[in-house]
Order: sequence, then C-alpha cells, then structure tokens
Amino acid sequence: MVKIFALAAVLSLGLLAPAGADLQDGVAAYVRGDYATAIREWKPLAEQGDPEAQFRLGEMHLRGRGVSQNFRKAADWYAKAAAAGHSGAQAILGGLHAAGLGVPRDFGAAYFWLIVAAIWSKGEIRQQALASLGEAAQQLTPAEKAGIARQAAAQWRR
Repeated sequence: MVKIFALAAVLSLGLLAPAGADLQDGVAAYVRGDYATAIREWKPLAEQGDPEAQFRLGEMHLRGRGVSQNFRKAADWYAKAAAAGHSGAQAILGGLHAAGLGVPRDFGAAYFWLIVAAIWSKGEIRQQALASLGEAAQQLTPAEKAGIARQAAAQWRR
C-alpha cells in the first residue's frame, strides 16, 4: 500500500518555509499547536485559489489537526492544490487515490498524479512519489500506463 502518511510527514516539513505573510502567520500558529488560528489564516487564501494554503488545509484534514480527520475534505483540498501545480499535493493525492482514502480507489488516477509529482518535485518528495508510482504501476496494464503517461506529459508540460 502507498505510504501516504510517510509522504505527508515529509511534506509537512515544508510548513516551516512560508511563502507569504498570511501563510507565515498560519505557520507560526501551526508550529505552536494553535490549529484554529492556522486554519483562520489559511482558509481565506485557499478559497481564493492559493495552492500552498490549499495544500496546508489538506494536511490539516488528513491528520485531523484542528478539525476532525476527514479524508474526503483532505482529498478535495489536495486536488485543488494539485491542479494548480503543487507537487506535494500531487504526490499525496496520488497516494490517496491508490489507497482509496477520501476518493474512490483508482490506480489510474494514482499513477497520473504520481507521475506528475515525480517529474516536478525534488528530494524526498520525488523519492516517495517514485516508490509509490511503482506500487500503482503494478495494478495497471502496460497499455493503461502508456496512455496515462502520455496524458500526464501532455497536460503538465511547463
């Protein structure tokens, strides 16, 4: 099974590197365990389409920090961030699809998001995405993998 929580743990280290003032305020609150304030800081940004804030709210729902653990809400926030190009969200969304957490189990969708994450991420995130990609690939035929890879390449050229 894809190691979603291990990947989420690696990605949550990114919470220490804020991208903006409101994000920074949310990070400071998150670090001190004030999850309600972190959510108040990040939610308006996420609703306005900020992929980093969307990713962080996905993390809060995945882990149940400041909110009840809810894989569906986590998947929704990660999907928004993934569609905007957030490679961490892409990797976790792939894992959620592979495990069927918050979304129907779909190895094709898992393979798609993990390919995209493996291409655009670096370091441990890339390594985790590649490891999970291999697990998802075992569930697909060669023709399915080729078609999904073509789709990912066409959609995610930068």
